[in-house]
Amino acid sequence: MGNDTADNRRYQNILEGIPVLGICGYSGAGKTTLIEAMVQKQSSLSRRICVLKHDVHPLSVDVKGKDSFRIFEAGADVHLQNVTQSFFREHGDGQHSVIETIQMLAPRYDGFLLEGHKQTNIPHKIWLQHPESRDVPEAPFGFVRVLDRNAQRLEAASDEFENLMRHTWTRGRVSAALLIGGDSRRFGRPKHLMESMGTTWLEKTVAIIRPFVDQLVIIGKGVLPKAAGELPRLWDVPDAAGPIAGMRAAFRWDPGSSWVMMPCDLPYITEEAVEWLLSQRAVGREAVLPVLKDGAPVEPLFAFYDYRCGPLMERLDSPRRIADVARTHMPVVPTTLSVAWTNVNSPEDLSSDS
Repeated sequence: MGNDTADNRRYQNILEGIPVLGICGYSGAGKTTLIEAMVQKQSSLSRRICVLKHDVHPLSVDVKGKDSFRIFEAGADVHLQNVTQSFFREHGDGQHSVIETIQMLAPRYDGFLLEGHKQTNIPHKIWLQHPESRDVPEAPFGFVRVLDRNAQRLEAASDEFENLMRHTWTRGRVSAALLIGGDSRRFGRPKHLMESMGTTWLEKTVAIIRPFVDQLVIIGKGVLPKAAGELPRLWDVPDAAGPIAGMRAAFRWDPGSSWVMMPCDLPYITEEAVEWLLSQRAVGREAVLPVLKDGAPVEPLFAFYDYRCGPLMERLDSPRRIADVARTHMPVVPTTLSVAWTNVNSPEDLSSDS
């Protein structure tokens, strides 16, 4: 991979939301041994890790004479699968960089370890010194750590990887989708235009959540208050109904972003509630669906979905079902914050102070 400035910017944009750590060193430095130990440690924590290995030699991953080998030699890409594992062997055409491969695989994993790839443009790489050499080669971005044979390599590399994953999954790009719904006939007017203390519910929600996210988008039909008119506007997708139609629209519009999905009928939302929701993000959690009390159903709106939920949304008919197919955290909302999830469906639901 070259060092072209435009390519560097594009690759860094790709890697912004993907934790990738390179383990580099000359042959015999201990790369495979360290990676094996790191993967075992992460697997014990139920983390999904992918290892990409760079090899300058031809790959030997199949057995000559087997059906799969013969079919690959004939020119086809081959995918083998049984109930516990799968294997994909693809003819390389030199058109895809390792970073583009990572981008393609990213929705399936919590983190990536690269074996080798010292010249790959990733900002987080560790160099393992060879017992017979103290040489540290030049490389794009350099190395965040250099570990000799006497260092506590597993602890040092695991700490670096853990910090990288934690930062990615708790500080990554977050957008908010405000679902304004339909006509709200029980109210006699759209709920997002209902007013409380001189401002519409939609404007209040925008003001509260804006400081916590990188971008806001409004999804759904209906008239908007003037203060919200400058926000990006999307329509529900035509191939779904209900909230899932708006949620799919958000992920299709920006599939690389994680999302806070917000309804328009939570007039008691607070900054503290938004802060608490986002504080529930962690490595290995693909969604955060709050629960108002033990045994209650999950709240799929005013909930958090990281970008790995995007492909899952395409096959669901209800956002609550995300808990069946994704690694979902379902925390009980603290009593002092639970009013923020109060859904208002009719004027009678409003408290006297609203």
